Amino acid sequence: MLGSGVWDLGSRGDEDPGVGELEVIRSLLRTIGIRPDPGLVGSQPRSPRWPAVRAAHLQAHPTCAACGARDELEVHHVVPYHVDSSRELDPTNLLTLCGDPCHLVHGHLMHWRRSNPSVVADAAAYLARLVAAKTRG
Repeated sequence: MLGSGVWDLGSRGDEDPGVGELEVIRSLLRTIGIRPDPGLVGSQPRSPRWPAVRAAHLQAHPTCAACGARDELEVHHVVPYHVDSSRELDPTNLLTLCGDPCHLVHGHLMHWRRSNPSVVADAAAYLARLVAAKTRG
């Protein structure tokens, strides 16, 4: 079970955890037209340094922390920007997640106005389950 207990996909015991889950989620999100909105930051303007900090973070952390993907990557703020804009550029507050679907699923618990305080642990646990499932078969 992941840290928050919210995303415990594949835990019924009758299948390998992680196998196919990501593709099912991606397919469902595409079907209903959900796409990440990286510009959704509330009423606070971004720091002019944000693009450089974002690029440096993605260069240092070029894969999704939850699924290992290398495409459509987003830089997620663990403590949301609209909650504490002083942490916008704090490298310890940043986590790479793919925009389809891990940013929405793990970072925002399926709703852009939510945040997941245990996103780092949840993403790491999910990635570990995916890696374990791939090595088993």
